[in-house]
Amino acid sequence: MEKLDNKYKIAGLVNGQRIPQQEYYNKMYSSKIIMAPLGYGEMAPRDIESAMFGSVLMKPDVSYILSEPFIYEDDETYIAVNYDWSNLEEKIDYVLSNYKELQPHLVENMRKQFKKQYSHENLALHLYDTFKELPSISVENIEQN
Repeated sequence: MEKLDNKYKIAGLVNGQRIPQQEYYNKMYSSKIIMAPLGYGEMAPRDIESAMFGSVLMKPDVSYILSEPFIYEDDETYIAVNYDWSNLEEKIDYVLSNYKELQPHLVENMRKQFKKQYSHENLALHLYDTFKELPSISVENIEQN
């Protein structure tokens, strides 16, 4: 298989070193696809940065996560790849071949979901629903404090 960096223009570390933040953001802004490999967790700032910059988010499938709020839906808010990246080239070709249709759809859906799911009201309701089930939480306990 042809090396990906020979087939696609890929931005990455320069000689193993980070690039200045402004240059990093410029590269993200000019990228059609932003990759978000799993690192310290499944969800990362790069995920929403991709929507801010108008790029298609591509990351390993996170459909197994049971979380609230949750903004990830394959082919709706991001493009899922296999954990071993075995279908990466196929997915990149799919996005690039259908970019004019996919980019506005995925980016706008991600923006809408993020705004909806992480609104102050939705987060407050989620926390309320979580804590109201704890045995030590009651209206009486709250009023006493």
